[in-house]
Amino acid sequence: MPGATSELRRGATHGQAVTGASSGRRPVKVELQIPKLRQQTFETAIIERYRRRESSFEEALIEMYLAGVSVRRVEDITEALWGTRVSPATVSNLNKKIYATIEAWRNRPIEGDHPYVYLDGIAEVFPHARWQRCIVHWYRNAFAKSPRKKVAQIALMLKAIHSSESRSAAEVTAQRVRATLDDMKLSKLGEWIAATVGETLTYHQFPAKHWRKIRTNNALERLLREIRRRTRVVGGLTS
Repeated sequence: MPGATSELRRGATHGQAVTGASSGRRPVKVELQIPKLRQQTFETAIIERYRRRESSFEEALIEMYLAGVSVRRVEDITEALWGTRVSPATVSNLNKKIYATIEAWRNRPIEGDHPYVYLDGIAEVFPHARWQRCIVHWYRNAFAKSPRKKVAQIALMLKAIHSSESRSAAEVTAQRVRATLDDMKLSKLGEWIAATVGETLTYHQFPAKHWRKIRTNNALERLLREIRRRTRVVGGLTS
């Protein structure tokens, strides 16, 4: 009927608003025609209200940040994949979403059962725990006390201690090493080895298949090196 307003037209204007959104799937612009409604809201199944980017796009930026990708590289990658360059400020704002999660993870209490824990100053935190001194650091300490020309020879002697199949055999080998060092006029080094070698043999109390993993801090040091590498690269991303 002339002048009548249908139920489908109520609360809507004749015009439509057009907004551009970057697709996280391929490098194209998606044009969304959104009706201008007066008495009700309009929601799409593709892009959440007030958002200009698909969630997968933002997730990809965060993943690049966590992977240690540099600012310049992020800009290049986003332009190649999605046809638009993303500014460092945009990446920083997105990463603020995960900072709270990261901080909660870093400061979480150690709960539950953990057979092995890597800590600095473990004796102060867990005085009743069995402590394993890193044999690699122990070797370095020994080399610092050794004549430079004798380091290679002494390295073989120390490795023989930790090649033993049992703690008792390792202790016997350590006694032989000390006697050899005495003959080499390195009695102070021999005394130091005798006094500290026991700290490096705790791993013998655990399953043999775990020995290579728990008698050094190599795994932890690799992780810390990777964290430092990524932190240096992404340092410019934060505001």
